[in-house]
Amino acid sequence: MRFLPLVALTLSLAGCDLVEVVPPDGPPVEPPPAQPVHPYGAGNGKVVFLSDLAAAQRIDVTLAGEPIGTVTKFVGCPNRVTTDDSLATAIRPAGTYQYSARSTTGLAWNATAVTVTEDEATRVVFVGKPSQYALHVPDTLEGTPVYIFGYTPIGLDYFQHTVGDSGTYRFVVQRPNVVQGDRVDIVVNDRVVTRGLLLGTTDTQISAPLVPGANYFAVRLSQDADGDGTTARVKLYEGETYRGDVDRPVQSRWNGRNVRYAC
Repeated sequence: MRFLPLVALTLSLAGCDLVEVVPPDGPPVEPPPAQPVHPYGAGNGKVVFLSDLAAAQRIDVTLAGEPIGTVTKFVGCPNRVTTDDSLATAIRPAGTYQYSARSTTGLAWNATAVTVTEDEATRVVFVGKPSQYALHVPDTLEGTPVYIFGYTPIGLDYFQHTVGDSGTYRFVVQRPNVVQGDRVDIVVNDRVVTRGLLLGTTDTQISAPLVPGANYFAVRLSQDADGDGTTARVKLYEGETYRGDVDRPVQSRWNGRNVRYAC
């Protein structure tokens, strides 16, 4: 048997051409780059006006001086509305615009700015004053005057606090600096949620049964053994987020707050 020299074998391999095997369908085709999606047209956004105030009945809306429609649908949770039927809507280039609105019942919303964002829908909810809803801080509870902020008589007709759609609300009744037999009552939307709660050495957690839309809560010191008030505070929480409180309730009156559940 005769062997080729190693040098000759190496030269022979070097002279071979490598052939690329092409699939029978041809070379792979790269997909085209994804095109941007503009649901309202390039550079545009949408603004939707709606209302949770049924007392308004019909609201005519003007955007940048131009009438854009009428709101005639009223729902308990505006943020859960998925249709534009019976709402006022407009598609506009991204930017900031002034809108105003007026109801046939005489309610009016003065010029306010709204920002339209490209490719997004912006929702504007027309909110009334607490007194225009079924649930708001009353003038009296159980024959006792109701105050707001602990010293101002009822008359501040706006929502002191707004909570979101987490669905978990609670009161934290703080312990006083000195325990001396004081007790508190708490009312939410005409419903007594605690009566004669003894203020002890630890904080007390109480569920806050809020409903979509307008709410109120009121607190009073129902027992003040020494007649010197209390250092305790009743705080409203949304989950772990503090939303407001009644500071040091007194026995001679209720302290109230208007709260809007913006679901």
